[in-house]
Amino acid sequence: MQTESYFNPLAVSHVPAYGLMQIVPTTAGVDAYEALYGKKRVVPPPYLYDPSKNIKLGTKYIQIIRERYLRGVTNAESLDYCTATAYNAGIGSLYRSFTGSKRGRKEAVAKINAMTPDEVYKHLRTSPKLTKEARNYVKGNRDHRVNFKMWDTL
Repeated sequence: MQTESYFNPLAVSHVPAYGLMQIVPTTAGVDAYEALYGKKRVVPPPYLYDPSKNIKLGTKYIQIIRERYLRGVTNAESLDYCTATAYNAGIGSLYRSFTGSKRGRKEAVAKINAMTPDEVYKHLRTSPKLTKEARNYVKGNRDHRVNFKMWDTL
């Protein structure tokens, strides 16, 4: 949320994405809503401005990325970097950065697993197949994690 909206529940991006976790109604919003409630629905901006609903959808979408789209990534740190990038740029863009194809899940996972976390991070920071925003996003996300590390021990 710090990286996405700087904790502003009324944030709107250029995409447009809405709320604390910057949910795009027609992509992440639809996937997360369907996973939570069993039916497809494009949620309107006022729904996404409600912090509890936004966080529920955003965290569900992160779970979808990790458990469906990046299923099989074995290193937790690499999975975190790839999840953050996919959350920002879309899963197709992440796959394309590793394989050249938006649909190469198995090939992308194999390439990610063949790399160290530092190599995955470097790839995500330098891949010309990712937007500058996505390349910077993974850095910002990693930098902001330091602010919350102390909470991991609770």
